[in-house]
Amino acid sequence: MIRSSYTPAQIADAVSHAKTATGWPDDMLIHDMAAHILAGPQASDEATADAADQVLAHLARQHVEGRADA
Repeated sequence: MIRSSYTPAQIADAVSHAKTATGWPDDMLIHDMAAHILAGPQASDEATADAADQVLAHLARQHVEGRADA
């Protein structure tokens, strides 16, 4: 069940913040942190998992489009 629908801009911002916070350049390592940024610190596991799914889908679209940025 999707609790929130995040915009591509929100997801890109969360990915950027996660990269900055961790120093990790690899998108696959930061998707979980970006999901926590989007869902919020008090979010349920289900809401965080949903956000992670949306982040991964966003990153996959960016990869297919050949974009290096989030």
